[in-house]
Amino acid sequence: MAESHPGETLTRLEVFNDAPEVTGTRYVTIQAPATSETLNLTYVDDNLPANAVRTLTATSSNQDVLPNSGLVLSGVGIARTLVITPPAGANGRVTVSITSSDGEATAIKTFTVDVIGSIAVDFPAASGDDSEQSTNGTVAFANAELQLGGGRLVGLRFPKLYVPNRAIVTSASIQFTAGIPQNGPASFEIFAQNTFFATSFAENVNPLSISSRALHPTSVLWQPADWNVAGERGVAQRTPDITALVQQAVNHSYWAFGQPMVLIFKGSGDCTKIDWTFLGLSIANWSFVCFMVIALVSLTVLFRQLKK
Repeated sequence: MAESHPGETLTRLEVFNDAPEVTGTRYVTIQAPATSETLNLTYVDDNLPANAVRTLTATSSNQDVLPNSGLVLSGVGIARTLVITPPAGANGRVTVSITSSDGEATAIKTFTVDVIGSIAVDFPAASGDDSEQSTNGTVAFANAELQLGGGRLVGLRFPKLYVPNRAIVTSASIQFTAGIPQNGPASFEIFAQNTFFATSFAENVNPLSISSRALHPTSVLWQPADWNVAGERGVAQRTPDITALVQQAVNHSYWAFGQPMVLIFKGSGDCTKIDWTFLGLSIANWSFVCFMVIALVSLTVLFRQLKK
C-alpha cells in the first residue's frame, strides 16, 4: 500500500500500450497488362513495450487470385512498402489484411484488391447460360442447336464479369470458331440486358423469358462475312466491337465487380441456325476482350445460311 505524508504528493502513473498502426492503404485495381501495384505505407509505433518483438504481415483472403507470396512488405522504421503481385491470368476480388503487432497489442487494417487478368470473364458452363426463344414464346436450353432469325431470340450469359463499376472499357468482342464452311447473308442485332442481377435462363423458365427481359437501349449490328473453312477463327467469326454494350452496363449504379451479364441476339431473315458443341456439351463459350486484353476461347459453331 502506498503511503503519503504531510507536504508530500503521491502520483500514480499508468502507461498504456497502443498497437502499432499502418496507414496508406487504399482500394487497388491491378489490370492486365499491368502486373503489380506498390503501396507506400506509414508505420507508427509507440515503442512499447521497449524490448518487444514487433511483426508486420500481409495476407490475402483468396490464395488462388492473390497468394500471400504475392504480398511483399519491405522497409524499416516509419516508411514501409507493400508490393502486390497476383499470378498471371488471375481474376477476382480479394481482401488484403495487414496485421501489426508488438507482442501485446495487435491491429489489423484491411483493403480490397480487384485483379483483372488475361481473361476478364468466367465462361458459361451450364445449360441455363444459353437459351433460345421461338416465335411462339417457347424457351429451350441445353440444346446442341440454336436458331437465329425468323423472329427467334438467343440469349447468352456470362456468370461473372470481372470489371469494376464505372471502369473504362476500351475494347470488347465475342469470338467464334467455325464448325463447317457456310456462306450467305446473315444479320444480327446484339443487346445487353438491363437488370440488377442477370439470372440464369434456367431460373426463369416461362414463356417469353428472353423477350421479357429489359434491355439497354444501345445495340450493335453484326452482319458476318462468309465462313469458308471449318475451324476458322478470325475476323469473319468475330462480332463487331461491343464496347458500348459493356460500358453502359458497368456504368450503371447497380453494377458490381464479378456480376453476371446477359447478351441477347436478335436475328433477321427467314432462318439462321447455329449448332454448337464443346466437349460434347451445349454451352456458349466466348470471351470479352476488355481493357485491351485479348482472350479468345474455343467454340465449335455450325453456321447455316440465312435467306431473306
